[in-house]
Amino acid sequence: MKCWLSTNEQEALLATVENDTRRELAMSLGLCGLRTAEIEAVERRNFRRATSADGSVWKVAIEEGKTGDREVPVPQEVRDLAERLANSAGLRKDEPLVGRATRTLRSWMEGARNQIADSLEDDGRDDDAEEWREVGMHDLRRTWATDTYYKLAMANVPIAETLVMGWGGWVMNEKGRETFREEYLGPEPDFVAVEASDVLGLGASESASSLLK
Repeated sequence: MKCWLSTNEQEALLATVENDTRRELAMSLGLCGLRTAEIEAVERRNFRRATSADGSVWKVAIEEGKTGDREVPVPQEVRDLAERLANSAGLRKDEPLVGRATRTLRSWMEGARNQIADSLEDDGRDDDAEEWREVGMHDLRRTWATDTYYKLAMANVPIAETLVMGWGGWVMNEKGRETFREEYLGPEPDFVAVEASDVLGLGASESASSLLK
């Protein structure tokens, strides 16, 4: 079963591991498009600041990934998590930050998703709980691919698909595009409709809102 997490669901997932920096970093890197095996191997030295006249952004280098080397843009808070973990654990620049096997990462995900699902069941939301119990580490990568593609597309970036495929490490050929579109590019995220509401005229006008009071 393939799953895609909404913005609120992503925040809920990270909230379950916010007291464990290593787990939080692992989940955050998954939500930056990294494969599970790539998450295991990220080192402190793999983070670098890419600077231009318009500002800067952090990128993490993936070395010897499934499709070769690449770099992925990451939020400042993810780099800060990496630094916090490295400092607290006394890790060298060339030591893996997460440094746990795939089985362990999957176990972390199982614990996090079951915590959310149990809470939903307590609230009588059995259907939502059942869906959460299907979420896996790879669904974080699917979520990142979909969210990133739509954000770029809405910003009128003409090479949105090419950028996402490059950052995510999909092979740039017809088979790679087919895999990306059929296995990773999911349903339109809710934020797309929200951001497009003004253009579509779906938002209630001030005068209409006053009539409903």
